[in-house]
Amino acid sequence: MDQVSNRSGVGSDDITDETTSLVDVRWSSDEEESSDPQGQCLAAPQTPLPTYKQKFDEFKKLFKELPESERLIVDYPCALQRDILLQGRLYLSENWLCFYSNVFRGTKISLTLKDIMNVSREKTARLIPNAIQISLSTEKVNCVGKARVNQILFHP
Repeated sequence: MDQVSNRSGVGSDDITDETTSLVDVRWSSDEEESSDPQGQCLAAPQTPLPTYKQKFDEFKKLFKELPESERLIVDYPCALQRDILLQGRLYLSENWLCFYSNVFRGTKISLTLKDIMNVSREKTARLIPNAIQISLSTEKVNCVGKARVNQILFHP
């Protein structure tokens, strides 16, 4: 693990022998140390980001009807628009594009990639070109986003 040396004395270039891991580094003033955590900076994040395994397990739990061999590629936060926006997640796997929202008893959509006929870029509010339209044989799906998809609009 990386090591950081602590400096002692204001304006002094003397470096002490003390080293600590980055996880334990805290910044404080030269005044008396207080037990108050305010003003201290920890080098490690407080909540770790979800791992691929956690995301994959969530995907498998939500979409049990998909083949066991199906592997998750990526997932994005998004919303499905019907009468209202339903916040949820969009999951892209090897053969499926899936959406899940737990708003109002849950909404789940699974589209096989074979059924997608066309993907085109669209505008939201007639101004912002941050959408993609996914055309299927019977319905259309509009996905709105920047570098990542952050909203999906479903039009039957």
